[in-house]
Amino acid sequence: PLVLIGRSEPGADHVNTDNAGAVERAARLFHALGRRRFGLVGARHATPSVVEREGAFRAAAEALDRPVVTARGVDSTYESGAEAAEAILEEPTLPDAVFCVNDLIALGFMDAIRRRGLRVPEDIAVIGFDDIPESAWDSYALTTFRQDPARMAAEAIGLLERRREFPRSSPVTIRVEAPLVLRRSCPAPLSS
Repeated sequence: PLVLIGRSEPGADHVNTDNAGAVERAARLFHALGRRRFGLVGARHATPSVVEREGAFRAAAEALDRPVVTARGVDSTYESGAEAAEAILEEPTLPDAVFCVNDLIALGFMDAIRRRGLRVPEDIAVIGFDDIPESAWDSYALTTFRQDPARMAAEAIGLLERRREFPRSSPVTIRVEAPLVLRRSCPAPLSS
């Protein structure tokens, strides 16, 4: 039996993060904060998860009638986040809220815009994805979505056990929620 985590192949069971649900929440948070111009920072060499996050963020922004400026670095790395920031900073109108497809990209993006004198979140609110340990560092305090590898592994083991018991059953896809971790880079809106 084959269970894929974070990937998709016909005929196999899958455990994936609910990327679409998470990035839709990111767009709604930006909107609730009154942010008007959204940015999306991705990677040209993207995994299926990154491609899904990019598409879902664009769709969520469009549903909220918000323009999206997109910039991509080569890979899903810190350096690529800084490279994408330079491209965004050349835009005639800067975004005031940026979703980065992963935390490493977000950290590079934040450092690059700070070197240009911009403040996070005052000038540009930033949200990442993954909740890597560095995202909690005080110098970043990155708002992000937490992936739970232990839960994903447990779900995959459950699917393997199910597949052994029912080898001819239809393929199953489980979507695991990625909870939002609010930090200073994009705080919660003030309740009225």
